[in-house]
Amino acid sequence: MMLAYILGDGPHGRMLAKIVGGKCFGEEDELPVSGNFYVGVGDTVLRKKIWASSPRRHFPALIMGGNHGKVSAGSHLMHGSLIMHGTVVHENVLINTGAQVDHDCVIGAHSHIAPGAILCGNVTLGEETFVGAGAIILQGVTLNARSSVPAGTLVVGSNDFRRPQRVFFDR
Repeated sequence: MMLAYILGDGPHGRMLAKIVGGKCFGEEDELPVSGNFYVGVGDTVLRKKIWASSPRRHFPALIMGGNHGKVSAGSHLMHGSLIMHGTVVHENVLINTGAQVDHDCVIGAHSHIAPGAILCGNVTLGEETFVGAGAIILQGVTLNARSSVPAGTLVVGSNDFRRPQRVFFDR
């Protein structure tokens, strides 16, 4: 049995440590030479930096959600997430709790889809894209690398992000 090591000791790293029975390592810690390694941070820039600094380490995919697509090395599909047919998840992607990715989507490397986000069919996300909690991206939308979608946003086009409006009534 290979030992599990989590690169990052924040909240996501600690959660991964409980799931895989591994040990968290911070930036200053000396890392073991071999084992299964997991990127334990959600920040897309830091995910890419950790990934790039460890080219010879083994990063298995962690699939806890429903997977019907192609998931690359180092990606994490957390509890309750769902990836549908024809979807391609590139390396080192975090698809967080309860996120849904419908058919034929392409998720760029080092991206993070936060809890409860929904990507309708045929959505393409460039590398290092962040999709906030509860955001919805409608079918056919393509977002460039390093895009950031705020929580609760409805994305209807590559440059059309709509925030939900709240209407309050006086009683």
